[in-house]
Amino acid sequence: TGEGLDNHVQNHLDCIKKRNRKTNASPEIAAHIAKLSAVGNIAYRTGKQLIWDGTKFTNDEEANNYLVPVYREPWKLPRV
Repeated sequence: TGEGLDNHVQNHLDCIKKRNRKTNASPEIAAHIAKLSAVGNIAYRTGKQLIWDGTKFTNDEEANNYLVPVYREPWKLPRV
């Protein structure tokens, strides 16, 4: 119906308000879906068939460059 994202966002907000940890989709699943979406986007951007090992692309360094964002000065991601 095209309302899936809205439903997940509403569920997430409801769980925060009620301090309920039982979301419709776990953060682990959401992270996995986000990662796979990013991998697909990188394959599309490079126009190549890529091999993903769960951490990096094993057959294309250009694709690996998309895994780490390049920040413009003075912005940078702090090291932890």
